[in-house]
Amino acid sequence: MSWRVHIPTADETCLRVRCGQDAATGGWPLPRALVELGRLGLRPTERFRSLGAGRGRPLLHSQEAGWRGLPVHLESVVSERGTVVEAALALPGMDEVVAEVDEAAWWELADTFCAAVDAVHGALVDGEPLRMEPAVRDEEWPRRLRDHVGLLVPEALTGVTWEPSGDVYTSLPMSRLAVVLR
Repeated sequence: MSWRVHIPTADETCLRVRCGQDAATGGWPLPRALVELGRLGLRPTERFRSLGAGRGRPLLHSQEAGWRGLPVHLESVVSERGTVVEAALALPGMDEVVAEVDEAAWWELADTFCAAVDAVHGALVDGEPLRMEPAVRDEEWPRRLRDHVGLLVPEALTGVTWEPSGDVYTSLPMSRLAVVLR
């Protein structure tokens, strides 16, 4: 498989994003993601799981799936006193991913997921948590890059100097996010 970059994840390769819709008013992000990712060949492998009050949005919603021979874990969590929704798309470590898919397919999967869950920002992580609040000032974004393999930031973000810690690697056109790698 052809890749321009090796993303150094060991345990898992995970996109964690803050969803744009408020937890109280928005729909469930995972059903939308499953429909859109299904167009790329992702298929649920188990029954979904949810935890909540039995009505309205669940606090935790997850789905096991498969894509191109790889296990995939999808999850959404309501956090920040019930107002913020975080969504995650997790695959095995990058060594396993690059053996099964090419780079274009990976970024298409990432972009489709981000667009489906209405991601406003996020990170490419190897298990670490994501700061849910957006950066107050543009200068905060490069500092956040130190905590992650990469960031997903609004493509319209201008005036940020990423060097020497990283650089914009690619753009995700459907979600209008830029991928910044360390």
